[in-house]
Amino acid sequence: MTNYDYKNKVWNTSRSSRYSALCIDNVNVALYEGRMFRSWLEVSLAHGIKTAIKLHSPIKFAILEQRLQVCSGAIRMEVLWLPTVGGNFNTSLPIIEMNATDERPIPIYTTQLSLTNGGTAVGGTVVEVMRLRTSGPAQQASSLGDTVTTMRLCPPGDYYFVFEGKDAQTSEGMYSILWEERP
Repeated sequence: MTNYDYKNKVWNTSRSSRYSALCIDNVNVALYEGRMFRSWLEVSLAHGIKTAIKLHSPIKFAILEQRLQVCSGAIRMEVLWLPTVGGNFNTSLPIIEMNATDERPIPIYTTQLSLTNGGTAVGGTVVEVMRLRTSGPAQQASSLGDTVTTMRLCPPGDYYFVFEGKDAQTSEGMYSILWEERP
């Protein structure tokens, strides 16, 4: 058997021979290498009130899934590139590893992305929009959810996820995101 050069980054999904595979489905490799993470934000927004998440990444990454769930009212979410930013994004959101087993390679990969909340963002380029509204009065409404699972590769930079209450009553819901880091 011929020795294979695992350092060939063109065809392999990993620099490690233990996790290397042809570039067909690298999601599983990222999971096993400990480069997949998730986070969330619960929101409660009066009509017209906005809150935002700032995602900062010094490296390439792939958004694998986004989910917006609404328990009451209506929420609009948009993702902005290069907006006008105000306030302080100083509240860190939880970042949870998708693989916390002892099978991850040593040294254990540490996330390079940060997710913070607390500031505002307006303008810029809208690159994605999600809108959800519950049906009927609050005491009879059904919770609704929408999930985007189309993978999107993103260059390093700052991304802003802006949520706005769009109902006369207070709108409540939760946003979650799953991503893979590509150092």
